[in-house]
Amino acid sequence: MKSTLILTKEYSLEEIEDLCSLLLPLLLGKKVLFYAPMGAGKTTLIKQLLRNLNIDGNVQSPTFSILNEYYSNEIQDFIYHFDLYRIEKEEELTQIGFEDYLDGNRTVLIEWADRLEVFKPHDALCVEIEINGLNSRVLRLMKLN
Repeated sequence: MKSTLILTKEYSLEEIEDLCSLLLPLLLGKKVLFYAPMGAGKTTLIKQLLRNLNIDGNVQSPTFSILNEYYSNEIQDFIYHFDLYRIEKEEELTQIGFEDYLDGNRTVLIEWADRLEVFKPHDALCVEIEINGLNSRVLRLMKLN
């Protein structure tokens, strides 16, 4: 699948709030696929994105629940956060109605998107995070064509 590079940004944990302020206008209302190795900071980045949106309640990883649903007072809408790490077969996603969450203009954040093939949204944005040292990461934002 082809993609178009939108943004490349090197950042540290101390700069993550500013990075999320830059990313949010680009991600809202989109299906966003996150690709990165274990420990690269996918969940940390998503938690900060959600904090920037004034989410009610505690933001946590949906590793065991697969899906967390949040309401943003900032945009007056729901945001869905999937963590597909525990998905062994893509067919398991039909049991939770995954396809239904891809309909509409709501923001859907999907960690471990490499587990998707059939259900991969064709109009999605991709966030790749590369570890660039102990406290340094490189983020690439791309649009699938």
